[in-house]
Amino acid sequence: MDYRTGRSMMIRICVLALLLSGLASAGQALAKSAAEIDIGVQETLKQFRSEVKGGSKFLSRASGVLVFPSVIKAGFGIGGEYGEGALRVGGKTVDYYNTAAASIGFQIGAQSKSIVIVFMTSQALADSSSGAWAKISIAWISRTPWSASCSATRGSCTT
Repeated sequence: MDYRTGRSMMIRICVLALLLSGLASAGQALAKSAAEIDIGVQETLKQFRSEVKGGSKFLSRASGVLVFPSVIKAGFGIGGEYGEGALRVGGKTVDYYNTAAASIGFQIGAQSKSIVIVFMTSQALADSSSGAWAKISIAWISRTPWSASCSATRGSCTT
């Protein structure tokens, strides 16, 4: 690796570190209230049920649903994303979560998406608390255009 390549890589790593620390502090500074998150979760689930064929039936069989109503992702060479959401069990919020990520590579632009993570069994819901995420179904929905795909051991939905 020559000097320029090494220096370029070091600059990218430093910028990524700054971005990650910025995401962490921005998340605390921009944290929504529980009521704001709950309203967003309710609207996202309403849209999911109405716009995803089989979505209502799919969600009715779930033991729990973790919903991030708005995850904002942006990047120009270096990117990041952040969103806040809630875990619902039996139609009621039981806990609040946030998600954050960073990336380096060819990328430019921004997007907002909703993420719906469906726990089809009570065991899958319990496993998620311990970090075992193998038995869940994830559907992410971009605001424009709407698209979704769901799958699980006992259930599926398509658009």
